[in-house]
Parts: sequence; structure tokens; C-alpha cells
Amino acid sequence: TIILKLMGLVALMARDGIPIPASSTHVDTPPRVDFFDPVLADIGDIQSVDGDLSTFSGHMLVCREILSNSCR
Repeated sequence: TIILKLMGLVALMARDGIPIPASSTHVDTPPRVDFFDPVLADIGDIQSVDGDLSTFSGHMLVCREILSNSCR
């Protein structure tokens, strides 16, 4: 999950013109970041004792919502 969050952050940084911390493994090929539309994130949790939601089930609900809003 850390790598996925990092990729989203780098995508947003590149979109806003902020230099990204990357180096190239090939001398003649600069680092490349593709634009993702939209960049969606799961921040925090929505656990609820009243709603019978654990942390895991709360994240699964958010993941379902993110996947339903993502582009293919």
C-alpha cells in the first residue's frame, strides 16, 4: 500500500509541476510519470460500532467505491 500511495503522490506532484525524486537507470532516458485521471485515495477509516463496521470492512467499502469510480 505504501508504493500505491507513493505513486499517487508522485502523479499529483508531476501534474502540478513539482519536481519528482527520481533518477534514470538509462543515461539517455529521463524518468517518466504518466497522468492518471482521477487520482483516488483511501485516507483514514470509517469504522463504526453503531454501523457494525470494522476497520477492514470500512476500507473494503471505500475500495469498492474507488473501483466503481475508476476509469478503465
